[in-house]
Amino acid sequence: MEALAYAASRMPATYGAVVEVCTRIRELWPDFYPQHLLDLGAGPGTATLAALDIWPELGHVELVEPNPHLSAIAKELLPVPANIQPATLSERTAREADLVMLSYVLNEIPPQSLAGEIEKLWSDVRGALVIIEPGTPLGYQTILTARETLMKNGAHIAAPCPHLQACPLRESDRWCHFSVRIDRTSMHRRIKGDALLGYEDEKFSYLVCTRQKLPYPQARIIGNPHGKKIVELELCTREGKATTQQLTKRDSLYKAARKADWGDAI
Repeated sequence: MEALAYAASRMPATYGAVVEVCTRIRELWPDFYPQHLLDLGAGPGTATLAALDIWPELGHVELVEPNPHLSAIAKELLPVPANIQPATLSERTAREADLVMLSYVLNEIPPQSLAGEIEKLWSDVRGALVIIEPGTPLGYQTILTARETLMKNGAHIAAPCPHLQACPLRESDRWCHFSVRIDRTSMHRRIKGDALLGYEDEKFSYLVCTRQKLPYPQARIIGNPHGKKIVELELCTREGKATTQQLTKRDSLYKAARKADWGDAI
């Protein structure tokens, strides 16, 4: 019952976050067609379901999840055959994969063990590594640790950062995170205690690292765009700076800015 309650209450939001991140990968690397997915700390298979929506050609799917009740839900929901290892991250048998995903997992690892676990994970990656954490200060700190560790091990930072400099928000009172809006079904609203809104906003922090170096955008939007006649964008730039830019109708990027969302590359 606890596993079902978790799936019903949290799967829509975590699924939305993973789809959003996978969509960013497809924008950055349109020629990336992973064949083998490794979903670590898979829970009820949320990240795998999201990845299959973006890359339906995935031919081999492997999940690592120690909780048998969550694994049972994954087996029932996944539309493709999957191999499920009943193990924790430290107990698992190492497997290489084109796409390795950790969705809301690393926050469960003790801080003193985090860098070592991330180094082991990187050795499994043939194409891309995706890490998603809650969009909280703690989640952001976990992403920073992962970023620094992976850079030391030769990983290319593909997203969200448009640079390899230190995070410009690190010494500020802000933290790098993004948001995706999820529609709530009537059942979801009841589970949430008769929530009045027909949607919820899932805040998340994420990191995408690749074996292949990808071109950087000029900047990424790191806050919700504001304004109509004058559009104000909070940006993390290729130079490693956090800045705010105001665009009017005279600017060449104005039309694009009017349609831009939090998290978009510029």
